[in-house]
Amino acid sequence: MTTRAIKKLHKKDDLKNLELLLKNKSDEEEESEEETFAPTNKFNFLDIPDDDNEGEEHIESNEDIEVKEEVSSKKANKKKKKKSKGKGADDSKNSSEFKFVSTNIQEDDLSLEALNNLNLKSQATKSPYDTDRIRHLFNIESKHLNADNEMIRMFGAKIVQAEKNSTQSNQRGGNKRTVNRFKNNVIVNRKATWPEFTREGLSMRLLNENDTGSNTTEFTFEHNKDYQLVQFQFLDAVESLDHNNIINVLQLNRYHIDSLIQLSDVSRIHDDTQMAADLIERALYAFQNSFHPSFKFASNLNKSFKLDYNRVENRGFYICLFKHILYIGGKACYRTSFELCKLLLSLDVENDPLGVILLIDFFAIRSSQYEYMVEFYDTFNNLKHLNLMPNMIMSYALAHFYLYSKTNNTEHLEKANMALREALTRFPMLLMVLLDKCSVSPDKEVESHKIFAKTSHLKTPEGLKYLIDLYVTRMHYEWKIPENLYWLEQTVKDIIANEKKHENFINQCKNKCKSLFSKVPPNLYRHLILSDLKEVAIHLPAEFASTDTYTFDPIPPKNSIVSYKRPERVQAQQASATRAESLLTFFQSIFPTFNPDDLQRRQEQPNNNEAEGGAAGGIDVNQIVNRLRDFFTNIEINFPATNQNENEPEIFEDNEEFD
Repeated sequence: MTTRAIKKLHKKDDLKNLELLLKNKSDEEEESEEETFAPTNKFNFLDIPDDDNEGEEHIESNEDIEVKEEVSSKKANKKKKKKSKGKGADDSKNSSEFKFVSTNIQEDDLSLEALNNLNLKSQATKSPYDTDRIRHLFNIESKHLNADNEMIRMFGAKIVQAEKNSTQSNQRGGNKRTVNRFKNNVIVNRKATWPEFTREGLSMRLLNENDTGSNTTEFTFEHNKDYQLVQFQFLDAVESLDHNNIINVLQLNRYHIDSLIQLSDVSRIHDDTQMAADLIERALYAFQNSFHPSFKFASNLNKSFKLDYNRVENRGFYICLFKHILYIGGKACYRTSFELCKLLLSLDVENDPLGVILLIDFFAIRSSQYEYMVEFYDTFNNLKHLNLMPNMIMSYALAHFYLYSKTNNTEHLEKANMALREALTRFPMLLMVLLDKCSVSPDKEVESHKIFAKTSHLKTPEGLKYLIDLYVTRMHYEWKIPENLYWLEQTVKDIIANEKKHENFINQCKNKCKSLFSKVPPNLYRHLILSDLKEVAIHLPAEFASTDTYTFDPIPPKNSIVSYKRPERVQAQQASATRAESLLTFFQSIFPTFNPDDLQRRQEQPNNNEAEGGAAGGIDVNQIVNRLRDFFTNIEINFPATNQNENEPEIFEDNEEFD
């Protein structure tokens, strides 16, 4: 026999032995499962019934959802048949049966700060946000990450390419072709107008991977020593209040993140939106080239990735991505903005440091992702109490209404009516603000009714005003559509006709709003500062207004994690030098003959006159006093000249008025 035939025989024998071992092992596992299997629901202790019964006419979609598990005792032979179907069928069944349970936090005890930051303290080791259903919601489609792809779908490749060629024809390197390192993680493409990318000390490292048995992997950005020195120079330039100093830092370090963010804000203030968006894209390109090889958020369905906003190095990526979403949303690239909102929220869905939950519903509706909006609301309503947020419950109602118009399914219409009715009874002050923004005059009956009248809501909490203004500013175009406006009108009339039926619920919601929205959380302030909507005026409290607020790090968290600190010695020298320069400038402004060099020479010479008047801290006090005395004695007051003679008396007419 040949050697090839002998090898084949050996392989067949090895396979037979392996099959026998696996068969025996599976039989032993089945026996152990029959003896030790005890089905329990780890989340049952979180399921607390809701005592609020007045919401019969309102949405009850997910308030009392429980985890359903079917437990059946079967014999070993039936288990073998069940296993032969494969693992895929079992996984799909478990995922379809899994549902979120309600939290152990009552609605009365909530505050606006807790709406987006609910810390569920339980004995379970697995976070309620670390589930297959939530990971499925944040599944990122790489083809929708780049705004250029959406522009091509809307206008065609020829028009988009022609526009690029027209802007890059006079630039060097216009014919260069760049290669992306990670094809699935491409957020922005390099432009020919940008400088050549060089690594300037920005990198990403892996913090932990499945340390507690979860499927969440945490990363963080890092700055090396060279980048830290550049960061110190940038902070000095910011404190100088001169934008030219920031430009000088950026000229030497073309991809410094905070410099790009700060100059982008300067360009936006000067109405140069194109340059502002370009600088943010360049910063994202620097982040994109610094990604860790395992940071594949667009191709991994089994894991979720986290970036801690408390770490200073990570905040630039959050802020750049948030601003990029707004800029490409202004170009009507709603599908790309929606996909990037999913990415930004998935990085820290539990804390949501920039309040992306106030923005994702807008892009979901504008990009016609109605099914996603419904599923998102149904999934997170119990975890984040989305029915207490005006933008979420209004968008949920609008999504169901659009699905009814699309499918003619009356079930969607019923849910849309219930959701809109609940939104208007929970937040009746929203109606008049929305109608004013839509330039619609309400009926006299509606305008004067005690539920919707403006006089009934003069003491609306500040936090609720912010949420309503944000929603109305962004979504009022949707309510200008005649069909939507007619639906809103009919719902308002129905609430007025059944006033007694909703009166108790309205009063309870009014009392809850006073305590719920009494304090504004920091993530809402960050959202307002970065959004920069002219229609929404921001009033920062004293704790935030007393400190400097910069767009590259608005409202830093109190529990910030700082890996390196700015040298205190440099700050002290700058502060003392600034005070000395201010003093010398003061004396020079009082009398031009003052020369600081005289004081310096006086300090270097032996001090023989110390007993007569002395010097204090190297400055001759007598010399300064003498100069001040000479200055004040030589002051001449020149009165304005008049044509009237000194001997002539002043004459006033009877009709003349004087002060």
